[in-house]
Amino acid sequence: MSRLVIDNGAVLTMDDARSVHFGGHVVIDGDRITAVGAGRYDPAGAGAGAGAGAGAGASASASSEAEAARAVFYFVRDLRYRGGDFEDLEIYRASSVLAGGHGYCVGKASLCAALARAAAIPARLGFADVRNHLASPRLLAAMGTDVFAWHGYAQLFLGGRWVSVSPTFDRATCERAGVAPLEFDGEHDALLQSFDGSGATMSYIKRHGIFHDVPARFLAAEMPSLYPFARDHGITRFLRSEP
Repeated sequence: MSRLVIDNGAVLTMDDARSVHFGGHVVIDGDRITAVGAGRYDPAGAGAGAGAGAGAGASASASSEAEAARAVFYFVRDLRYRGGDFEDLEIYRASSVLAGGHGYCVGKASLCAALARAAAIPARLGFADVRNHLASPRLLAAMGTDVFAWHGYAQLFLGGRWVSVSPTFDRATCERAGVAPLEFDGEHDALLQSFDGSGATMSYIKRHGIFHDVPARFLAAEMPSLYPFARDHGITRFLRSEP
């Protein structure tokens, strides 16, 4: 699978650790993606001309953009799914998710958008309340509801339109749950994670809109208010008490 190495904020290839790609560049060596320049996203542009690489090289073709988007998606998807304390702003930060090798939906969506932008693909974030979210009965009992508020996903500007992707659950997590991991073809939305063997999928019951960055401080306050068990580092306590 694709791999990334971070060294002092620079992204390096696995094959040539001395080949530094300046800020905003990304190399995912498993799928031979090399961004020609720093990706940038102009919110006012809404994708019209946004994300063009700065530096040498022409704009990527539609097919190469789709390949890059798929590689980013699968790389992020198969980082380990793991929750963290909502008060800890690092769980929302793309670089922290990448460095740690794990994250929950919002942090992984943040990383997906960051890597897409670095590969000159405009990207943004979406949030929604969902049902049929993979979870243990123990977690659902602690939450007191089956609604997962502020589920995070990414939107990538591909083929002239915004495509929504949710790289939340890694393959190993899905295997433990007995469901297939979510796939992405580089063209169509990939949001409906399989929930069980009956064909049920994650259900988006309330959309909170589109954001250009993670509303981290809002989530740090809002999530513990919605789920009291998570207050005062409750997620850490919950994970440590797992049988």
